Amino acid sequence: MSDEFVQQWHEAVEQRVNAAAALTGVTSHQKFQSPADSYSAMIYTLGHLERMTGILAELMEMKSRASRMLAAREATRDDAWNKAATAPAISFSQSDPAPRERYAKYALETMPQERKVREAKQLLSFVDEGLDIVKQRYWYLEKLHRDLEIGIRVGLWESKGDMNA
Repeated sequence: MSDEFVQQWHEAVEQRVNAAAALTGVTSHQKFQSPADSYSAMIYTLGHLERMTGILAELMEMKSRASRMLAAREATRDDAWNKAATAPAISFSQSDPAPRERYAKYALETMPQERKVREAKQLLSFVDEGLDIVKQRYWYLEKLHRDLEIGIRVGLWESKGDMNA
């Protein structure tokens, strides 16, 4: 996995996280002058929730691809290690090498594959972090949308009560 590839993934995740951050513009602490203002804010948050759902789907897909990449790289590393372990040993010494020495030799022979596994783990971790951040922002918008909806219902209920008085 090249540095350019990793950089592209990092940029793609950051773009989605930044897009999600931009969608959390309305706060639940804003005071609305009328039910119409609350309704407009509710429609605004609903549109953002729909866009945020798309961002979440993209990040979930990226996480799945990163997980598959990690599994493939781990399998490649394991295959290389097994190949190194089963290769006939050429020894010039009188005694067989100790198990630690053999394992160190196998680890050295499979170092390039191990590096790729580590890069894939880091990439998966980064995508996971981005997904968590976007999920938190999604939940925030969803709660805000519910709060606005409840506020409108309570406001309408109160205004109907005022009309009957």
